[in-house]
Amino acid sequence: MEKYIKPSYITRLCILCSAFLLSAIGAKAQSAGSISFADANVKALCVANWDTNGDGELSYEEAAAVTSLGNVFHGNTTITSFDELQYFTGLTALGYSMDGSTMLSPAYIPDNAVALRLPTFEGCTNLTSVTLPENLTRIGAKVFAECSNLTSVTSMIEVPFAFSSDAYNGIADNCVLSVPYGTRNAYIEAGWTEDVFKGGVVEVSSVNIVMATAGGEEREAIGYSSKYGLDFTGITDVKAYIASGYTEDGEVLLSRVTIAPPRTGLFITTDNPGVAVDVPITERDVFYANMLQAVVEAQTIAPSETKDEVEYLNFAVGVLESSSEIGFVRVKEPTTIGPNKCILSVPASYYTAEVRNRGGFKIEFVEDETTDLKHIINNAENTKNCYDLQGRKVNANDMQQGIYIINGKKVFIK
Repeated sequence: MEKYIKPSYITRLCILCSAFLLSAIGAKAQSAGSISFADANVKALCVANWDTNGDGELSYEEAAAVTSLGNVFHGNTTITSFDELQYFTGLTALGYSMDGSTMLSPAYIPDNAVALRLPTFEGCTNLTSVTLPENLTRIGAKVFAECSNLTSVTSMIEVPFAFSSDAYNGIADNCVLSVPYGTRNAYIEAGWTEDVFKGGVVEVSSVNIVMATAGGEEREAIGYSSKYGLDFTGITDVKAYIASGYTEDGEVLLSRVTIAPPRTGLFITTDNPGVAVDVPITERDVFYANMLQAVVEAQTIAPSETKDEVEYLNFAVGVLESSSEIGFVRVKEPTTIGPNKCILSVPASYYTAEVRNRGGFKIEFVEDETTDLKHIINNAENTKNCYDLQGRKVNANDMQQGIYIINGKKVFIK
């Protein structure tokens, strides 16, 4: 889930990613596991109202099944944090939900919410920041009125709409509105002006990738994707890779890249687990033959699919059973993945007995500038853009020994 924050006008992207959460096993574990609440008062209220199995905890499934908060939190002056509201994905509208909760800060609105009706957060005087989800289409009267310390509003909305004229009455005079890259003019035209957000209306210029799970568990590797193009040039704390092919030993070949087009599936590593890195947004146009498929919006992934009469199997970043190493683990049943994740799609013929016994595909990194052609799948998708060093297009089947540019990457043909 991508979130934008005010300081330096950058995107704050919270990577909801761990090796197990991206695998089929991990996705089931998340849905069945219990939510860890930061605020004991919030947990008590949630358990009292929505703990359907009576175990004294609130699971992700129980939270997702809630369709209305009613007046449970209305006027509550004790709760200070409700970040876990993001897991209440069954909420499509919020009305008199948090108004008068004077100690609440910050506010996370579920991604599925399409409407904020009436004074949802009116009088939440301790509220300092809020993120508006992409699917939101309505902001009603006094939704954020008298939130006197609200200094940061981050909008994920791609197509802005007019909001109620008193929705933001009484917010802080230095409140900054951060909007998606390339949308500032549209926001101004829709009435999201600096007359309302006196701290300024600014566009995101970079994303912040956090090598950790939503719960803060640090990670050395994650699967990732973004709706923006990203420029990793000069970035040293993390490395970004695409999956460019397979070896004869059943290993996935990962090739390092510096420019990632929008919606590119990436495997990102770091030597500093937990590090947060700002990566600039770019509009540079490049092409890669990449077997990692972006899952920018959350969706259900099937174990397999047919493309051009060829069966492909789907894998997610996970822990291999045989070695406890990070690799790509088979998605064995329909699994909800995303947002901002990726999967590996592999022809079924490559899922050999060796790979199956290992528990999935191992990883081999390619750091150098050239790659032996034997590691690249020789099909129309991966070899349709082949050039020699003079820039002349060549037929992939007729290439002799030498160096070529295949899909923007130098390749040495033996």
